[in-house]
Amino acid sequence: MNWIKFSSETVLWLTLDIILLTILIILIFKLYRRLKSARRILERPIPHLKLCSVFEDKLRLYGSKRALTETFPLLLEALASMVDINISKSLTSKEILSKLRGCMEKNNVLLLEKMYSLYEPVRFWNHQLTGYDLEVFRNGLIALERSILRSGAQNT
Repeated sequence: MNWIKFSSETVLWLTLDIILLTILIILIFKLYRRLKSARRILERPIPHLKLCSVFEDKLRLYGSKRALTETFPLLLEALASMVDINISKSLTSKEILSKLRGCMEKNNVLLLEKMYSLYEPVRFWNHQLTGYDLEVFRNGLIALERSILRSGAQNT
């Protein structure tokens, strides 16, 4: 057989080229896998509260007082679990709200406080809600859900 004879310098450069090509192929493969897994993460649905629909169902079935007094604690529990705050059953809504203050954006905290100002009189003083109060609470739920969805999308 006729073998092609290379000089030692040529062999050195061919060996380096093969090593660099192998490293390049490995890096491209790793980048492809990373991009593929990132796409899979982006395609995963973002968890969301769906408390607006719960509120609307309770409003239709039980009336405004019960809808508000049952939905607001659910909202606080959902928010506490999303920001990893451990809450016990003995905590009041006001105490949970104060724990959430340090973990949430200022706009969301202001919305929660406005919603709490509607919740407290209805829950403890048997206050009758007006249509405006219901609209404020509903809009607060919608705004909180949108904000949480937006921040969830940014975190992924």
